[in-house]
Amino acid sequence: MMQNNQQSLDKVKGAVSTQSRDTDQRLFTKDFIILMMINFLVMTAATTQMGTL
Repeated sequence: MMQNNQQSLDKVKGAVSTQSRDTDQRLFTKDFIILMMINFLVMTAATTQMGTL
């Protein structure tokens, strides 16, 4: 029983260490910035039109 728990714990530790290495990705990529600029322009146009109406 104790050996099974130790093996499970080792698997979890391995998964956590692998996961922490994979989270080295950046949020502000070129695609993300372009998407945010387009979203800003679309929402500005929609807000302007609503004020006019």
